[in-house]
Parts: sequence; structure tokens; C-alpha cells
Amino acid sequence: MLGYYTKNFRIKMIHINETAGDHKKEFICAHELGHAIMDPDTNTSFYKKTLFLYAIKRN
Repeated sequence: MLGYYTKNFRIKMIHINETAGDHKKEFICAHELGHAIMDPDTNTSFYKKTLFLYAIKRN
């Protein structure tokens, strides 16, 4: 996982994997910022869990 967005107690947080390269970190930050702005009340962990289960069901 390269990054994800969470919101706990009205505090928005973007987590970025420190092993990603600098250019990739900028892209990840922009992507997660999009989640924070466009869908601020949904945590990325929800998407991860949902997409993971979807991927298992497809295979």
C-alpha cells in the first residue's frame, strides 16, 4: 500500500508510504487529497476492504 486517507474525530489525515520515491509521494498525496476533498467522510480503508473482497471474489 502506497498511501491512504482517514478521518477520525474530524481530523483528516493522509498517510504516505515512506519507501515511495519523491515523485510518487507527490502523486500519492494529490490522489489522497482528492479523497479528502471529494468524499471527506469515507475512509480509504473502507475502499481497501471492499476492493480487496471484490478482488478475491473475482479470482
